[in-house]
Amino acid sequence: MIRTRTTPGTVGPWSMDSRPAGGPLSQGARVVAVETNTSATVETIHVDQPTAGPSGGYQVPVSGWATGSGQALVSVEARSEGVAVASLGTVERPDVQDRCPDGGWVRGFAGALQASRLPSAFHVDLIGLLDGGSRVPLGTVSGEWEPPVTVADEALRPLMVTSLGRTGSTWLTRLLGQHPQISAYEPFRCEPRAASYWMEMYGALSTPRSYHQILHGELYGPEWWVGTHRSPPAPKRKNPIEDWLAAQHVESLLPFALARIDEFARATAELEGKAGSATHFCEKFGLGSFTQPLLTSLIPGAREILLVRDPRDMICSMLAYNRKRSFVGFGRDQVDSDAEYVRWWRGGIEQSLFEWQDRSDAALRLKYEDLIREPAATLQRIFAHVGVDHDRTTVEAVLDRAVSGKRDAQKLHRTANDADASIDRWRSEFTPELERAAEESLADLVEAFGYAP
Repeated sequence: MIRTRTTPGTVGPWSMDSRPAGGPLSQGARVVAVETNTSATVETIHVDQPTAGPSGGYQVPVSGWATGSGQALVSVEARSEGVAVASLGTVERPDVQDRCPDGGWVRGFAGALQASRLPSAFHVDLIGLLDGGSRVPLGTVSGEWEPPVTVADEALRPLMVTSLGRTGSTWLTRLLGQHPQISAYEPFRCEPRAASYWMEMYGALSTPRSYHQILHGELYGPEWWVGTHRSPPAPKRKNPIEDWLAAQHVESLLPFALARIDEFARATAELEGKAGSATHFCEKFGLGSFTQPLLTSLIPGAREILLVRDPRDMICSMLAYNRKRSFVGFGRDQVDSDAEYVRWWRGGIEQSLFEWQDRSDAALRLKYEDLIREPAATLQRIFAHVGVDHDRTTVEAVLDRAVSGKRDAQKLHRTANDADASIDRWRSEFTPELERAAEESLADLVEAFGYAP
C-alpha cells in the first residue's frame, strides 16, 4: 500500500502529520522570493528558475545566467546557514550571448537545491566563484516547507556541539552530561553520533539520484541505492509515481530517522539513570553538515553550541595528540611538513568562521578559553541557553562531578600539563617556521574570531 499524507503514521514520539481524506498531495517546498545582486565584476545576473510559488516537490531547480568583465564565473555555490548545500555548474547559454559586454564574458549556471535538507524557513545565498579565486554574492533564494512531523512532549531534544577537533568539545560534553537534565553518554570512551548517522541516511535517500533508483535501478557497483555517480534519468513520459517519490516518499523518511535518533537517546539516558529527568541529549557534530540547522528548525527546544578555540592552539594540540598516541590523525597525513599542515587547516577554520557568523542568531557561540578560565559563569550561560536548571547550586554540582570522575580517561585525552597551560600554548610550542606559516595563512581568521596576534 502506498501511504500518502492522507494517512497519518506514528513512530514513537514522532508522528506524520495528516491531511483531510481526499485532500491534495504535499506540495513540497514553496519558493517565497528570489533576489539578485550585481557588482563591478558581475554586471548582470538573471535567475530563470526558481520563481515564487510551490515547487511540486522538494527539489528546487536553480538556473540563470550572468555577464561581467574581468574574472569570469567558474561555478556557483549555494550556501545556507554557513554550509555549502549545492554546487551549480556553469553551462553555455547561446540564447543570451548577445548580452556579453565588449571584452567580457557570459555564463549560464544550472543545478538544484534539495529543500528537504534545508531549514523549514530557508535563505540560500548564491555565491559566484570566479577564475581568480575570489567570491561574489549573486543573489538569494528564500523559501519554506512544512515538516511532516509533530514532536511529542516526551521526545528528547538535541543539544548539538559543533566544532573542529581538539577544541575542548569532549570536555564540554563531559560537563554537559553532569547536568541531570542532559544525557551525554560516556564522552571520554565513546562519541555517539546517532543524530548524524540517521540524518545523513535521510539526506542521502531523499535526493533524486537515490530515490530514482527505485524506478530506474542501475545495479552496478556498491551502494547503488544511494545513486552515487549517477544522474537521475529524465522520465520518458509523465509518471504519477515520480511525483509521489519526490514528495510523499521523501516525507516518510524524516519521522523514521527522527524516531531512531530519539530511541537511541532514550536508551542511553536510561543507562545513565536519567530516564525520568533528561530533556536533552548531547551530541558532537563536525562542520559543513545540513543536520544542525535542519534539526534546530524542526524541533522546538533543539539547541546548538558553536565551539571554537584559537586556531594556533588547536593545531598545537593536534600535533601533540598525534605524538602522544603515536599515530597520524587530524589530516596530518595529507601534507609533508608541519608548516604545510598549518596552511592546510585554513579551509577548515574558514568553514568554522562561516558557521560562527551565519548561525549567530540561533546558536550559542562559545570559546574554549572562556570555558577554561570562567567555567561556572560559562556553564550558567550554556544551561540558560538550553533551557535547563542553571542556578548556582546546579552549576557547582556539575563542576564537582565532572572534575572528580573519569580521571584516567581525561589524562589520556589531555596534551597539556593542565588546563591553563592549554591556552596560548602556540607561543612556546610553535617554531619560527610554524609562526610564519600561521601568520601568512591564518592571521585574518585569527583576527575574525577575536584572538590576539
